[in-house]
Amino acid sequence: TQLIRAASEKEEACQPKRVPNELIVRLKPGGDIEQLARLFGAKVTGRIPELNTYRLEFGDEAAADNARKLLADTTGVASVDYNDYFERPQPTREFTGAGPAALSLQLRPPGDSGRVIVGLVDTAVQPLGGNLDAFLLKQLSIAGAVALDPNSPMHGTSMAATILRSLEAVTKGNTSVQILPVDVYGANRETTTWNVALGIVAAVNSGANPINLSLGSSVNSPVLQDLVAAVAARGVVLFAAAGNEPVSTPYYPAAYAEVTAVTGGNKAKISSYANFGSFVDVVAPDANVVSFANRQWYVVGTS
Repeated sequence: TQLIRAASEKEEACQPKRVPNELIVRLKPGGDIEQLARLFGAKVTGRIPELNTYRLEFGDEAAADNARKLLADTTGVASVDYNDYFERPQPTREFTGAGPAALSLQLRPPGDSGRVIVGLVDTAVQPLGGNLDAFLLKQLSIAGAVALDPNSPMHGTSMAATILRSLEAVTKGNTSVQILPVDVYGANRETTTWNVALGIVAAVNSGANPINLSLGSSVNSPVLQDLVAAVAARGVVLFAAAGNEPVSTPYYPAAYAEVTAVTGGNKAKISSYANFGSFVDVVAPDANVVSFANRQWYVVGTS
């Protein structure tokens, strides 16, 4: 069965939720964030120096709203927007049918050149067990530590297992590809535009290419769009989930031109729950059964 929201719930779900009193500002070369912060009575609470991007905190929401309007026309400002929330991806559920054979993928030692690291920007990833943990690089935690549940897989864990299942099918059992888990949720129910941006930058700086983004929002953030464009310009390939509503309206970051938007289904038909529309680039199989804690778990979605 698939949960269907009533019309009023859909409208409520589409309303953007923002971190109170915050803006994200990207400056043009030579811009002075400290001067701008003083001018608008704000405090600089975060920095991404590589992209000249900053997180500002204001005294109240009215001050943030006013500053957003003024900063949009301020010399030296490339883009400005609210710091929006991204909902946590849907959890997995236990599977009682006959699951697939256990993963038998073997790690072929990565060489010094041509190394492929998949950046998994998601929730935390738990140990997969056995030789599969060799495929996981040291996790990067953007949103703080989280207690890992030993009894059920987190979304990031399910995505890591799904990636390895695909690698097993393509490589016939051995590969040098590894996964870099980047946790942008921590113990929180939601993440933010700022944390997603930090996660992408951290993945790129650690050598990840491609990057998988199994998250999204209906809100178009100019700051996140600038970041995606800058990362893509460096030759980094990005994939993102098209969303599980189902609607045809753009879902970000999947809808950005530099990102390959993936929805769920098969060659003939998009699944009934999956987002569709002109922004979608790829239809891919949308279900998998993963093993965790000696049980089988069913994973479904555009992730």
